[in-house]
Amino acid sequence: MKEVIVFYRIIRKHQAIDKTPSELTTDIKLTGNKWLNLINLSPLH
Repeated sequence: MKEVIVFYRIIRKHQAIDKTPSELTTDIKLTGNKWLNLINLSPLH
């Protein structure tokens, strides 16, 4: 279930605002393969 939340809040662009919810609230900018970029940013990687 956590993967769905991560996908919705960080990976998937919202149709009405043309950004992800995390782009509005943080300065993290993920490009290309967003899943891989997010994994590389994690402290456990």
